[in-house]
Amino acid sequence: MITTSGNCSPEALICALLAVGADHILFSADYPYAPLDRRTQFVETAPISDIDREKICHINAERLLRLS
Repeated sequence: MITTSGNCSPEALICALLAVGADHILFSADYPYAPLDRRTQFVETAPISDIDREKICHINAERLLRLS
């Protein structure tokens, strides 16, 4: 697994998607060291599919942590 922490670059996110796939990326933020609103806005508007966004934002964490 890798995270989006500290990164708001669409190109880097696309590169990560191509390298490891949406099933291996988790949304994260370096709160309180980095503003959460910018990170959230980035992932909500990133040029990725809705299913990849759902995986990154919550599905992967639920699976990894066995929450569902």
